[in-house]
Amino acid sequence: MKRFCFLLIAALFLTAFCCRGEDKCIQFIVTGDMHGQLDKLARLAVVIREYPDAVKIDLGDIFQGEPAHDLANGEVMIEALNCLNYDFLIPGNHDFELTPEQFSCSYSRFRGTLLGQWLCGQLPVLKWKIIERNRIKCAVIGMTDHGMYKNRRFYPDYHFSPEMDAINAALKEIARNKVDIVVLARHGGDYFHGIPAGSFLYEHPEIDLLFCSHTHREIPGKRSGKCLIVQPGAYGSSAVLVTVKKSAVHGNIITSKLLRPTAKYPDRQLAALNAKMRKNLSSRLYTARFDIRSQKDFITAALKKLTTATGSDTAVIDMPELKNGKFTLNRMLKLFPYRNRLCVIKVSRKDYLAFIKERPPRSRNRYYTPVPNGKKEFTLALNSFQLNRSKCLKKYTANFRITPLIDRDIIWGKESL
Repeated sequence: MKRFCFLLIAALFLTAFCCRGEDKCIQFIVTGDMHGQLDKLARLAVVIREYPDAVKIDLGDIFQGEPAHDLANGEVMIEALNCLNYDFLIPGNHDFELTPEQFSCSYSRFRGTLLGQWLCGQLPVLKWKIIERNRIKCAVIGMTDHGMYKNRRFYPDYHFSPEMDAINAALKEIARNKVDIVVLARHGGDYFHGIPAGSFLYEHPEIDLLFCSHTHREIPGKRSGKCLIVQPGAYGSSAVLVTVKKSAVHGNIITSKLLRPTAKYPDRQLAALNAKMRKNLSSRLYTARFDIRSQKDFITAALKKLTTATGSDTAVIDMPELKNGKFTLNRMLKLFPYRNRLCVIKVSRKDYLAFIKERPPRSRNRYYTPVPNGKKEFTLALNSFQLNRSKCLKKYTANFRITPLIDRDIIWGKESL
């Protein structure tokens, strides 16, 4: 009997010692800023599938910028994430350019968990969630770009909370749960409202990992105290693989590396999805609509349509140089890759003249209607991106009328989209 008890105690001690000494591991794969590059994601997917047990997180801006995915309201890109068994999706600022109805219809198709400090109708969304892999419990907090809250007047049908308040509330709730790893995944760069992330992380040492996107800058891995900061490349150029080993001796050991699309052939499932989408939309995208005889005629007609649709005295558009020839919907969506809402403001002659002289971004030219004769003030139609970025029109961002219209829809003809 004594021998049996001794052997039982020894076995229990040995089991406890072995379990305590066992290193546990959890991996994350992070992508972001795809902007509709499904062909590149299809090649990157070959590498992603090599880590079937990894927690997969996409940080948003998944479709805007690519005409075919734009027409499909991002549904195909969401289906691609589903094919790869993504666990979390944090929508980016460009994703909210959809109307709430379009957004709800598309994002309700995501089979993982939507994260963020936003609300859109009855769409289920969480600020944070605990996920467990290999007996490691991880709390993932998801935050979209704080600029959405700051510029929430441009998105009247969505509700956004301040990012800092949402993060602090999430961390307090997580503190009541026993977790091994705390991850902050956000559609925002390695800064918080212009402040480097290090200052923020110094105040929140409980955060072990910070996943970033939005700025399109690759960060394979940099340290801020004990926290590791990573950011994947844009347009499917890379993903980041993060490995966390929970050691009984050394605590959490966190490493990261970039994953690049190295396969000769793309993932078959995503390649088939891409081919099917392009086949279904090709007739709409490439069927000739009208001839551009001269850029001047096109600009004149476009500005006239904008002023008439909004009831404004003047209008401004920014776009690159046009080439003469057949003008298709695909070319139109390349000219206007984002769904910026049109705004109407009452502007002074002085501010209008200063605005049309401002340098537009992204190698574009600024086109505008003439200044109305004899008027010191008049109404101006411009899109939300132009109004938000303009220095001389900053005073008007507190008082404007936002319309449900989009400049490219008016110029092309809403009924054809």
